[in-house]
Amino acid sequence: MELMADAERAVLRVPSEPEARTVFTVTPASVGLYGVGVLYSLGEAGAALYSGRDLQPGQFPTAEPPGRLHTDRARAWWQLGRPEQTAVELAAAHREAPGEVRDRPSIRRIVTDLARRHPNAVGVRDLRAATWAR
Repeated sequence: MELMADAERAVLRVPSEPEARTVFTVTPASVGLYGVGVLYSLGEAGAALYSGRDLQPGQFPTAEPPGRLHTDRARAWWQLGRPEQTAVELAAAHREAPGEVRDRPSIRRIVTDLARRHPNAVGVRDLRAATWAR
């Protein structure tokens, strides 16, 4: 958490408009996304959702980070035992970056568990069909 706080302070000194030759861009949104992942990994699902509350897919230049934002939120909702919110976030991840849902074994496990344990939750049937989970 100390390192995350350092990153949050450091990113404020990064120019908001990267030079054209910059290959790797660190932004407040990318640091915030990383923080969401750190928090849910620590079992702090509520804190993860709260810290990522202002992050929006449009803040990222490619499809993968918004997909990851939604999968990280889905993992946090899953930790909290909220199947419908989990399904909503996984469906959003699939729309943004289908590979984030289809190709990540940990996410496919959540989809499979969601379909098995909560088959009637709103959005689960569509999510299962979209990701070919059985």
